[in-house]
Amino acid sequence: MTTQLLSNPLVSQFIGLIIGLFMAFFSWWVLFRWMAPKITLSSNISKTKSNIPLEEDEDKSGARYRIRFENSGLRQAIDLEVRAYVRIKGLRDPNSTIWEVVHLPLSPSGEKAYSIILMNPVRKSKLRTMLRICPNHTDYCTKPHFPPEIREKAERKELLLEKLMSAGSAAELRVIISAFDELTGARKITEQIYTLEDIKFSEFDKNSLAVVQGGT
Repeated sequence: MTTQLLSNPLVSQFIGLIIGLFMAFFSWWVLFRWMAPKITLSSNISKTKSNIPLEEDEDKSGARYRIRFENSGLRQAIDLEVRAYVRIKGLRDPNSTIWEVVHLPLSPSGEKAYSIILMNPVRKSKLRTMLRICPNHTDYCTKPHFPPEIREKAERKELLLEKLMSAGSAAELRVIISAFDELTGARKITEQIYTLEDIKFSEFDKNSLAVVQGGT
C-alpha cells in the first residue's frame, strides 16, 4: 500500500515539494544565522563635552554624541554602510500620528551615509568603531515646519540631540548598518533604536560597547 502510494505521481510531486521547501528554508536559515555578518551596536549613545573652544567650533552646542559598534562575527565584514535618522511624532500637532524623519550626518562633513570598506572580527582585532552623530551639520531642522525654538537653535548650530528628540509627542533615533560577509557575500542589516533615555553623559568603556558607569 505504501509503495503504491509513493508511486503515485501527485504524491511524489507533493513530497518533493515539501522536501524542496524544507531544504530552501534550511539553507536560508544557515546562511542568515551562521554565514551572514554579525554587527553589534552599543545600547547607549555617549554624550560628552566638546574639547574644542566654542568660538573655534563649528558645532556651537558644546556637545558630542557618539555611537559604537563591533564585528561580533567569525569573519571579516565588508562594504559596511551606516546611516542614522531621528523619527519625530506629532512635530506640529501633539495629536498627529505623522512621523517626521530627520537624517543626521555621521561626520562634520555632512555626509549622511558613512562607509567602511572592511571590519575585522573584534575577537581578533580587539577594535571597535566609534561614529559621531552631528545634529548641527545639516540645515534640515531650519525648515519652516519645525517649531521656532528648534529652527533658531539649528540656525545658530546650537541644537542638542535631546532638544530635537523632545520636539514632538514621541521620538526615536535609529541607526542602521548594512554589511556583507567576506566569504559568502551574504548581506545583513542591523538596526538599533535609541530613545532619550539612552543618551548618557558618559564616555565609552575602552574594552566594550558599554558606557562608563557613574556618568550623569
